Amino acid sequence: IFGSHAAGKSSLLSALKFMQSAVKLSFATWEPDAGVRRTPFRLAPRSLLEPSTFVADIMLDWVPHVYGFTVDDEKVQSEWLYTYAKRRKKVVFERDGNDVEFGPGSSAEAKTRNKFILGMLRSNALFVSTAAQALHPDIKPLYDWFAQRVAFLPAAQEITTAALYKKLALDSPDRDTLVDLIRAADVGIADIRVVDAGWRDRAVDAEESAAIARAEMESASGRRRLELAEHVAYHDWLTVLREARSLSLEFYHGQGMAPLSLEHQSEGTRAWLAIVLHSRQALDTGAALVVDELDASLHPRLTTRLVRLFQSRRTNPRGAQLIFSSHDATLLGTAIGEDVLQRDQIWFVDKDSDGASS
Repeated sequence: IFGSHAAGKSSLLSALKFMQSAVKLSFATWEPDAGVRRTPFRLAPRSLLEPSTFVADIMLDWVPHVYGFTVDDEKVQSEWLYTYAKRRKKVVFERDGNDVEFGPGSSAEAKTRNKFILGMLRSNALFVSTAAQALHPDIKPLYDWFAQRVAFLPAAQEITTAALYKKLALDSPDRDTLVDLIRAADVGIADIRVVDAGWRDRAVDAEESAAIARAEMESASGRRRLELAEHVAYHDWLTVLREARSLSLEFYHGQGMAPLSLEHQSEGTRAWLAIVLHSRQALDTGAALVVDELDASLHPRLTTRLVRLFQSRRTNPRGAQLIFSSHDATLLGTAIGEDVLQRDQIWFVDKDSDGASS
């Protein structure tokens, strides 16, 4: 998604994030009388009173789905889900206020759950969010896509240390790929290793103490049993903490292979490391990774390398997507004689006379 500064690129990605949040959380966490947590367009006074509409075209199991909803500050005005197997439109459901009509061909299980779900439906909760909690067979795949297969790179590009340990361990099948990608940033890193700092040996006495407590719990009762259970739970938490602290990452730089910690890496290196890690996770699961202002963190050469990971069937067999905003025009050209992006992969955002983005 390309456009000049303040053209509305981030707003488009924010709309997708709101859609994801509404699907995941509107039933479970939105307060029943708190209305809808939307952000209407603020540059035109009339828009504050008009509803907001969100629509997404999604491919699930190679079947196109169109899902959308319209909300105002108080309630869900409408909501719908259509599928297009063999190019034929099938209505899964259509909602108008709190009235929901279901399409033909629903299974007996779905019809039974529909009646139950309608009894729980609130005016400020999406039907999809409500139905997923009841494991509705026609709705759960759509809910799972929003909940598990749309990932937003954190604004601060935090690195999940535990995930790094897992991906960079010597026995990880992703290790060589990740290290190669990190080397591609040309920041001087020759290798990365997960190092045990020796904390595990110090937990032996605590483990023996917990084992004794577990044995005593079998015959204890009342307050003593509760005390022993608390002791074991504390030990288990302490062990997890020590396991995490026992590992550290060492980055080896230059021909001398001088080791440096994660904290000693530059912001650019840490940004590339975060993007590589999240990209690897998206490629593994076939998710859509959404990154706002990708060019703010990466050199165009690295962005090109990242794009090609998602374009290659070899590195992306599960059909993961990379959705990113940028105003770096060099990505619209060629690299090594080939187009970086195909024409149908490029969308432009611009503002009209009243400040709205199109």
